[in-house]
This record gives sequence, structure tokens and C-alpha cells, in this order.
Amino acid sequence: MSLVREQKGSNSVTLNGTAVDGDPVGLVNGLGRRLQAGDTFWGFAEEAGVSGDVIKIVPPGQGERVVVQFTAVVTNIGASLYANSTVYTLTSSSNSLVGTILSIDSATTVVVQF
Repeated sequence: MSLVREQKGSNSVTLNGTAVDGDPVGLVNGLGRRLQAGDTFWGFAEEAGVSGDVIKIVPPGQGERVVVQFTAVVTNIGASLYANSTVYTLTSSSNSLVGTILSIDSATTVVVQF
């Protein structure tokens, strides 16, 4: 699960699928869903929902920061972070860009600016 910090604003999106609080959300044909490979990253869910629900998301591009589960090393700071569902990776191939690694929060989490 991702924990949103320093929230500056939020948007709403209608779901076509399920999302859990903290999930990265993708936009497909104007509807949101848990991010899948190749989706346009739309932000992180602030609440859970199922198809047809309108949920709040924290959109990218406002200098927001989020803590996600990802094991990194110091040399990964500044690297782009990609996702497919709730699996994070440094590999761009068929994954969706979600942000940049700002710092290492713990052995298994990083702070990402999106």
C-alpha cells in the first residue's frame, strides 16, 4: 500500500474496475482502473472503489510525494520509477511511468515524486 504525503490537491475519476486506497490509477477511455502496463498514469487513489464508483485521486504534476514499496539502492535516487498494477520497477518496457525516486525511506520503501 502507498501512503500519500504532502497532498496539494485531488481530482475525481469514475472507475472501470477495482482500486484500493494508495493504488496507482491508470486512465483508459476516460475511466480509471488499477494501473496496468501501458496505461496513462493518472495518479494515486485516495480511497477504494469498484466499477461505477467515483473516487478521489491525487494527480501527478503537482510535486506530490508518495511512499511506495520498492527496494532500491542509493544509486537509484533520481531514477524514473515505473509500475504495472502495484508492482514497481526501474524498467520502462511496457510499464507506466509514475515518478522519480527522491530518497530511500527504509529497506523496502522509497519516496517518489510524481
